[in-house]
Amino acid sequence: MAQVDPVEDLKATLQEMCAHLRDDQLPYVFIEGFSLEDFRPQLVKAVQKIGLNAKRICVHFSEPPIPTPAVAAAVIACMKKACIDVLAVFAELPRSQGRTLRRDVLGHLEELYDAVMDLVSVINSESDRCLQVAGKLWEKCHGIERISKDNKEAVRGVLSTHYDFIQDAVNELRESMEENEALALDLQHMPARNGLNQPRFTWSLQERALLNPGIGLANTFQITMRKVIAAVDIYGRCINRQENEELDKIADLFRVSSSFMDDFVTTLYPPVTAAAVQEYGATLKAHVLKMLDATRDSHF
Repeated sequence: MAQVDPVEDLKATLQEMCAHLRDDQLPYVFIEGFSLEDFRPQLVKAVQKIGLNAKRICVHFSEPPIPTPAVAAAVIACMKKACIDVLAVFAELPRSQGRTLRRDVLGHLEELYDAVMDLVSVINSESDRCLQVAGKLWEKCHGIERISKDNKEAVRGVLSTHYDFIQDAVNELRESMEENEALALDLQHMPARNGLNQPRFTWSLQERALLNPGIGLANTFQITMRKVIAAVDIYGRCINRQENEELDKIADLFRVSSSFMDDFVTTLYPPVTAAAVQEYGATLKAHVLKMLDATRDSHF
């Protein structure tokens, strides 16, 4: 019977674990009296062991002499166990604690296991290369300390991120308009040469007539988002399943808000057509109302 290569075995295990994480199909392990307050430090402690085993791998594989097969197998086995132990801790997190929190932890673990995969892929490489890749893994290990403490904090992070995206899109449009107005002023003082007409402004007068209502709708959307964020900050709770589901619903609505706003703002750049502005504006308005309805029907 052919002997199993410990490195390839670890890679296969990591691939399988990442597949479970991507599909969120990891079997739940019921723990009586589960404490979310204890979950985070337990996960951090388990991840720290991955960082410790990364140091062992660097010590044994980055410089001569090459470890014996038995030593190499033992070192890789320790890393494999550490990775499995982290997943075992995550398996204890009940789904009732919130989808957004779960998604946050899943994202961190996927990045962590990808970094472990990168490290074992450069085993027996040059010392600098091994340490460089290990450094990225250690960053991921430290990053686990930044996971949200609960579903409310995870949702709050999603809301802030997508609000910033939308604010950037609106600010970019405003800056383009200001630059265009400055260019228009300069061109007014530029005489025509050789009988050639001056280039027309980026936005025509007809197009500009659609800009103010469009900017107004974008501002209304931003104000709505700020009010929702404030409501979650002040009144949001994550004590039971229903409260977590209501928080998750708002997070889901904010995630798609960026694409709605991006589509609408794009229609305000030349060439501007009234039909497109009206169509995407109506879609954005409907989304605003959906957010308001969800907030009104929630505990916050």
